[in-house]
Amino acid sequence: SDDEDAEDPTPIAMYETTNGNGTIVLTQGDFHRLNRGGWLNDRLIDMALARIFSNLAPDLQQRVCILGTFFYKKFGKVVRDDADQDTLVDAASKWLRHVDFDALDIVIVPIHQSAHWSVAILCNFQRLLARGDRSR
Repeated sequence: SDDEDAEDPTPIAMYETTNGNGTIVLTQGDFHRLNRGGWLNDRLIDMALARIFSNLAPDLQQRVCILGTFFYKKFGKVVRDDADQDTLVDAASKWLRHVDFDALDIVIVPIHQSAHWSVAILCNFQRLLARGDRSR
């Protein structure tokens, strides 16, 4: 059945990202999801965003961060667990320790909610940081 095909874990392709998100392994099931009526999953979204990033000019790559699909899912869980601000900052800092936010102009966050994908694009990120940090 189509549902079983979409879950086939047989690896068929690997893509080494240039945005710091590691290697994406695509499976036979991922490719079945690309058929009409298929539902996109995390790997397909990560792959598409990684391909977009790899096609950016090198100077623009230095100013753009595309977070993996895991970020919103993990961060959203901490928020839903009603964590205090220090816990939120600690969690985000741990997950994003490799990101130099001071060098960024744009941060892209893929979001999956209620079976739908969207993307948040945070522009002028350095100004957002400065506004949030009252010590600057």
